[in-house]
Amino acid sequence: DVVFGLTVDEPGKYEYVITASSELSDIAQIPMTVFYTSIPVHVITWNGTGGKDVTKTMIGYSNGQHAIMRFAFGAPGVKLKNVHIKRVGPRPDKFKWGSED
Repeated sequence: DVVFGLTVDEPGKYEYVITASSELSDIAQIPMTVFYTSIPVHVITWNGTGGKDVTKTMIGYSNGQHAIMRFAFGAPGVKLKNVHIKRVGPRPDKFKWGSED
């Protein structure tokens, strides 16, 4: 698991760009559950990449200034390389976490 604190200036819509690799074959499937303040909000499935870096994009929302994020992998084999988080707009009244890749 990867756990980190998230501090934002204001609530809003955020783009998460996550880069990882896996030495496994391309038929491997490894789920990564994304938790926001201990609540599971999304699942990203990583395939084996033969060691090459792959980037996945996810849209998420911040409700307040501080949060704890956790990426929980369902199996070993994924090497997380980078997580880049950028505010892309205000938080709407109704929203749903999800992928945009």
